[in-house]
Amino acid sequence: MLKEEIVQKKFSRAFQGYDVAEVDFFLDALYDELTLREQTETELRTRVDKLTAALTKLVKDLPAGEAARLLAPEKKDAT
Repeated sequence: MLKEEIVQKKFSRAFQGYDVAEVDFFLDALYDELTLREQTETELRTRVDKLTAALTKLVKDLPAGEAARLLAPEKKDAT
């Protein structure tokens, strides 16, 4: 669900329907939570990109055999 859908969603009123103020409060809180998650995701993706670039630079500076050894998947013990 997109944040814009939350903001634009309209509910019909019924005699025994929901409290409009309560629904609005909930939707505002949901919107704020989605905004925070999007900001966090953006920040984390930026950090991953920076770390990936730094790691790539470090690996390029290693001798070929050493880079392959360090990047190989770890082997599990057969115990």
